[in-house]
Amino acid sequence: MGLKAYEKEDYNEAIGLFKQALTLPGTGLKQYRDKPAIASDGEKISAYYNIACCLSRTGNIHDGLLALLEALQMGYEDFDQLRQDPDLEAIRADSKFEPLMSRFQKVNRQNILQSFIGNLKNPLQR
Repeated sequence: MGLKAYEKEDYNEAIGLFKQALTLPGTGLKQYRDKPAIASDGEKISAYYNIACCLSRTGNIHDGLLALLEALQMGYEDFDQLRQDPDLEAIRADSKFEPLMSRFQKVNRQNILQSFIGNLKNPLQR
């Protein structure tokens, strides 16, 4: 529903729906019969990303950066998309955008390297 409002350029309505999605039961793997249904991290990342896009379109750069920060902190890592998505154009123009990207790209590169090194086996160990 949020995406439909977004497509109609009703960004404020879309923001409300995406925020509401953060509080609704999820549809992903975290739904088990014996546990309360919650939104998955991927669903939350998507909602925060879409909120950032809407806020960028409305010119609310500060809150858009905060929503983008939430998505990044939860694990969003498609930095090429962040740099190319036309919906984030106004946010990218802000002087805080590149330092934010640099901070998370550095962390992402470190995590990838640590994962790679952690998977290497020492040939001297049996």
